[in-house]
Amino acid sequence: MKISVIIPVYNKERYLKIILNQIVNQSFSDFECLLIDDGSVDLSSSICDEYCLLDSRFKAVHIENQGVSHARNVGIDMAQGEYLTFIDCDDEIHKDFLKNLYECIENNRVDLVVGGYQKFWDNSDKRIDVNTPFTKQIVNLEDIVPDFAEVQKKCGLYGCCVAKIFKRDFLGDIRFDEGLKLAEDLDFYLRVIAKAKTLYFDDKNYYFYRQEAENSTVLVNDEDIDYYSQLCINIRYKKFLLDVNGYFGTNKNIVDELISNYIYFSVFYCKNNLLKERFFEIINLIDTNSLLLIPNGFMQKLIFSTIKCKSYFCVKLILYVYRSLREIKNI
Repeated sequence: MKISVIIPVYNKERYLKIILNQIVNQSFSDFECLLIDDGSVDLSSSICDEYCLLDSRFKAVHIENQGVSHARNVGIDMAQGEYLTFIDCDDEIHKDFLKNLYECIENNRVDLVVGGYQKFWDNSDKRIDVNTPFTKQIVNLEDIVPDFAEVQKKCGLYGCCVAKIFKRDFLGDIRFDEGLKLAEDLDFYLRVIAKAKTLYFDDKNYYFYRQEAENSTVLVNDEDIDYYSQLCINIRYKKFLLDVNGYFGTNKNIVDELISNYIYFSVFYCKNNLLKERFFEIINLIDTNSLLLIPNGFMQKLIFSTIKCKSYFCVKLILYVYRSLREIKNI
């Protein structure tokens, strides 16, 4: 078969039949659809099984809940198609979505096809197109490097898991980092793009990305975000730019600012019982990777001064005073 479509599924019964019906009715038919049910506790599991009975191209596997990265890795390892693409189960697609991806990669013989997509909202006519930086062009890796960070900052296109296709054999041993809960797709595609010699940018936004879906992992409180993992991803981002000779100018400024912010967030939002260990882990990362501290605001300057002095006592005191005052204010 030509294409393996990998769909991680977790508690999305409200949307699942919509996307599965759209896949059934694709104008391109030579595909398998791998439904990786990541321990759903709603009706998603039975919906997956229902479509497998209706259409032999659908295959479902039910696993214990271990997160979207593990589910996608299971799908990659199961896949039999010549090409791989990912779809999220709360999104929607045009009837020619798979046909267009297949024609793009077959006709242009590139390592990776990058498509745009369209954002949409339930109960609204609002639509926003996220277009690719090139229009129907084959480009080399070095062509995208100078503006890479600016494009990624503007629309997140390079780190978006969907609306892309590549050969299964091209992927090799690249897999999603299962320890990551956010930005795992950026971490994955940094490694994929670094390996790609040629890319094709399509002009058809046939993938429809639903905003503010139920159970969206995007809606997370600051205190619950693993900022240290995000810091590590952005250190890999810096390494990617260094490896492709792109760590200069706007790229450097954007990534250095991201890293500085995540250093700050990793300390500022760290739980008290983890603070000491995290503080010295961050100091080690800074020293090992020659990271710059670029403060933005008074509190960042304070936190960064404690890091430069390697003073755990001072950062503990600053955060204790800040959190105590905040509690008093909220009483």
